[in-house]
Amino acid sequence: MQPALMFAATLVFSVKGVYAQQMILLCALPSATIPAMLAGEAGAYKSEAATTILLSTLLSIVTFSFAIYVIDSGLAG
Repeated sequence: MQPALMFAATLVFSVKGVYAQQMILLCALPSATIPAMLAGEAGAYKSEAATTILLSTLLSIVTFSFAIYVIDSGLAG
């Protein structure tokens, strides 16, 4: 969902070229691991944090591939 929203934002704000490409690719990356480390340290929401990382990593296979396709097809250029 985030890469699609960022693509829409690049269209709304007329961001083009390398900046638009970088913005879309950054949104397609999986979730960070630091929140899971902090959750483990605090002893709260450990399973939720781990599940979020797992799902975002698995879904990034699709989202990152699609984001690269969008960029290569010139839609974000």
